[in-house]
Amino acid sequence: MREQFRRLAAIDSGALPFLSVYLDVRPEAVGESPQRRDSLVMLRDRLRDIRKTLLPRGEGLDSFDTDAQRIQRFISGEMDPSTEGLAIFACHGIGVWEALEVATPFENQVTVASRPDLYQLAKLEDEFETAIVGVIDTNTARLYVWQYGALVDAGGPDDAPDSYRKRAMGGWSQARYQRHIDKHRKQFAEEIAQALGDLVEREGATRVVLAGDEVAMTELQHAMPQQLAAKVSGVFRIGIRADVEEIEAEAAPILAEAERQAGLSAAERAIAEVRQGDLGVAGVAPTARALERGQVDTLVLDEARVGPVERKELVRLAAETDARVEVVRDAGELAEFEGVAGLLRYRLPAGVA
Repeated sequence: MREQFRRLAAIDSGALPFLSVYLDVRPEAVGESPQRRDSLVMLRDRLRDIRKTLLPRGEGLDSFDTDAQRIQRFISGEMDPSTEGLAIFACHGIGVWEALEVATPFENQVTVASRPDLYQLAKLEDEFETAIVGVIDTNTARLYVWQYGALVDAGGPDDAPDSYRKRAMGGWSQARYQRHIDKHRKQFAEEIAQALGDLVEREGATRVVLAGDEVAMTELQHAMPQQLAAKVSGVFRIGIRADVEEIEAEAAPILAEAERQAGLSAAERAIAEVRQGDLGVAGVAPTARALERGQVDTLVLDEARVGPVERKELVRLAAETDARVEVVRDAGELAEFEGVAGLLRYRLPAGVA
């Protein structure tokens, strides 16, 4: 996603029409009449209206017609049936075709310009940062990678259950056996912590959500290094035999709230830096200039206050300079600054606005 983001941001099709298509293609929205799906009706109408603006026939219309036909073919014959959100970026005239299928719906939108519209892509990357979800008990761990609204099974450690079976003993034998169980639990917790840490590093995950019984969770919390423990965004209770849909239903709101809080925190930090005259910038024009200079580390946008034209350009600049994008909503203090702020990598040069 990150690489795709940067690649698309560098494209300028000049006089040729570049299509950016975002669709909600959830199967449950189809029913028994897929041809009546709202997103497909909107797509058909938008493509028809855009085509009218490209008449009379020429290189631009030929490129657009090829793209429009390919989009329809992709949706009807190539798209995975489980896809909920579809994004397509296309300009046949310059050889660009990229389709992204994800497990969360986009807001229906079809635009044409000389550059791709990357706002919804940036919002997706922000709202669905990679996370690890672990469901554990005293001898089993099921680990999942959370990417763009779906859980992908990543396996997990498994310990022999014989080590935990209760046996009828008494006196010193019982005490020794209890120490044996406790040792196994501690060792297995350390194994899970190692597997979690390795998976977080491999996937570049920013958050961890854990679920399991109280005994297993206590052991794991003691076994996790501080750096890993700091990534834990929430804990919930669920049985080890729960299916993926049940785990998703519990983990999703925890991750959504963690992301909301992260966005608000980024907005607060940016405004604090602006007021201190330090590593912050705010307002549409000043932030755009800082982005052009490559100064911005994190761009913060309040989608309730920034217009589509401004946010499209700001997101493009962020992608070109590898700045992170945090999308927030109704972040009060941002209202003073047109809903836009940025955390900077380095201070503005003296005398530069």
